Amino acid sequence: MDFDGLVSGFRNRVVFVVGDVMVDKFVYGRVSRVSPEAPVPVVEVVVETDVLGGAANVVSVLSMTAAKVFVSGVVGSDDSGRELKEKLKRNKIDLRGIVVDRSRPTTLKTRVVAHNQQVVRVDRESRGEIGRGIVDKIVKYFSTVVDRVDGVVVSDYCKGSVTSDVVEKIVGIARKHGKIVVANTKAENILHYKGVDVLVVNLDEACTASGIRPINETSIKNMGNKILSMVGCRNVVITRGKEGFSVFGLNGFLGNVKSPDFGGSYEFRKTDDTALSFLALGLLSGLNILDAARFSCYVVEVLVGKKGAQRLTLEDISEALAAKPLD
Repeated sequence: MDFDGLVSGFRNRVVFVVGDVMVDKFVYGRVSRVSPEAPVPVVEVVVETDVLGGAANVVSVLSMTAAKVFVSGVVGSDDSGRELKEKLKRNKIDLRGIVVDRSRPTTLKTRVVAHNQQVVRVDRESRGEIGRGIVDKIVKYFSTVVDRVDGVVVSDYCKGSVTSDVVEKIVGIARKHGKIVVANTKAENILHYKGVDVLVVNLDEACTASGIRPINETSIKNMGNKILSMVGCRNVVITRGKEGFSVFGLNGFLGNVKSPDFGGSYEFRKTDDTALSFLALGLLSGLNILDAARFSCYVVEVLVGKKGAQRLTLEDISEALAAKPLD
């Protein structure tokens, strides 16, 4: 397989992303004393940075590959919402699918990090489900662009934007137009995803959803098969960190895929968004589910092994393929 050619071809892909768009704020500082008011560290702020998070981070990852991206999600009428839209605009993303809901805040996750350790995370959000009117706006926008996209990516962080109604209608329209749907969700929303082509869940969420502890490979197989049966989707991919991905199809377990080890730690890395994005790109580029999972797993390991900045580039992937080819 010519994976270098695959990567260069991503610029020809067109993807619709729907999900929980959010802003991730990182506050970096140092600790030299404990507060006299309570037994907590006092963090002296050195630098702050805001980046796209949730489904918006999936958009960012896909845009990095030069793929064309359409996005739909919900923000509040607040500074974080305006900042999120501005960041998307800089990536040349069409903003017509971003719906403003004045009744809820834009999801904002603030992580305070000192000496390479996360001290605390503060979330500003509403987890209530969006109303019918907003659902209709999301579905209507998708209907206007469906003929222009190769497939759909659903990024569900269970913040209320991806209701069962949204999934059902998006999947229904995608089916009529022959478009692939790849989704990532958490255990609490897993039953929403009947009929999707691929459901991606990490090991913790798969364990919660299935009620099966990941004791050994047999338990992993039972876990994936149970999720297939519960949900009624076509494929399930369980991401397992350094252990790679476990892949399941309509007839059950298809195999495990694992990447060469590029070193590094999974801590603080947004591997779920990267796994989802590159799995979708692989499928939309013609790979079968096992090869797409193998390629996605490889890219995730490249990200984890990257020193310093957490953003991945196509150059990083090409350099990795040259150093450790993916057969």
